[in-house]
Amino acid sequence: MSDPKIPFALEELEIVRAAVRLGDWLLSHGTLTGGQREVIRKGQCCLIEGEFAPPNEWYEFGFKTERDDLCRSWHVSVGAEWVEIFSSYNPDPPYSEQDKGELFGPAFQYMVAQEDWFMWYADPAKPHDHTFDVSRWVEEVADPDKYRLEGFSIDPDVDDPADGGKPNPFFDGVKVWTDESGVIHIDYPPEAKALWDAVEEQYRSKKKCSQENAPVE
Repeated sequence: MSDPKIPFALEELEIVRAAVRLGDWLLSHGTLTGGQREVIRKGQCCLIEGEFAPPNEWYEFGFKTERDDLCRSWHVSVGAEWVEIFSSYNPDPPYSEQDKGELFGPAFQYMVAQEDWFMWYADPAKPHDHTFDVSRWVEEVADPDKYRLEGFSIDPDVDDPADGGKPNPFFDGVKVWTDESGVIHIDYPPEAKALWDAVEEQYRSKKKCSQENAPVE
């Protein structure tokens, strides 16, 4: 049985080209180690060939930008079981402070609306049955140096095999994404789902308690 191919839709191939170009941009930085350069090259080869990484291999590369009020990042991750391409948006003050403890408040909603997350699985039980709109991610990584003009510092963020780091199945398993209709979806692994349920229940209990004990006018 042949190895599964990454199930990119024809309309999604522009993100492959953008990710490979991003890797070339990263390779132009003299600060990368030999191991980091190898990660980028292997990840690029997988994407170009449309193949997942070999078993027990993981190639992740990208960059992050920082400014006093905002941190952003864009990453490409190629593993044996899936390919993940995503961006993050982290304001300062954090959304939790801006929302004053409200779960999934307006600052949180705005934050996730600025992020992209795309995943393609090797498992045939998880078919890629809809096409992602990859245009924003492609545009945002087309010229990383442009963020310097907006007051950001820019740093490559590439896995180094010497670190022995692996994806955290708990935190990396939480996925927040926005569909083409603007509806926000949150997908949790079982462990994270249990944690969020507990937090939400605690929040509801406190809110109910405060309402029951509110002074009568």
